Amino acid sequence: MGSMKVLIWLLILFVCWGCHRLQVTEAIESRPWPETAKLAALTDAVNTADGYVVGTVEKAVEDWTYDRPRGGPHTYLLTIRATDGGKWYLRVFVPEGNYLPLSVGTYAVFIWRYAYVYPLLKCRAHAAATLVCSPDWLPVMGSRNDVAAPSDSALVAKLFANK
Repeated sequence: MGSMKVLIWLLILFVCWGCHRLQVTEAIESRPWPETAKLAALTDAVNTADGYVVGTVEKAVEDWTYDRPRGGPHTYLLTIRATDGGKWYLRVFVPEGNYLPLSVGTYAVFIWRYAYVYPLLKCRAHAAATLVCSPDWLPVMGSRNDVAAPSDSALVAKLFANK
């Protein structure tokens, strides 16, 4: 009977551990933005972006390679199946206490930019061997404004064309 209790507690712990993962807390389509505010937010996102992709999140996993465990942003690696059939890998940096409305199955416009990102896990592992830690050049997202509703894909395309 004691081993059964242990198994039940381990199962509860495992389920609770998975609860903190990236969750959908609101539908992207239901953001109550006035058109002018939405246009301003998308314009700002596009002006600092390097590209965008329209697609569906196939996989969303925590990426500890680039994570900062103490107070920094949580990092997720998204695998996105684009509407044209291509596959994209985007890193999402979510500041502590914030969220992005993303999970597996989310269909949206993902606006991304390239950034130098330090692989902190690798840097710590090699700290004794070298003083230099080289950053990686990766496509990243880090704001709720980097995710737009699929109905805004034509607007995003137009903003990129006029950039």
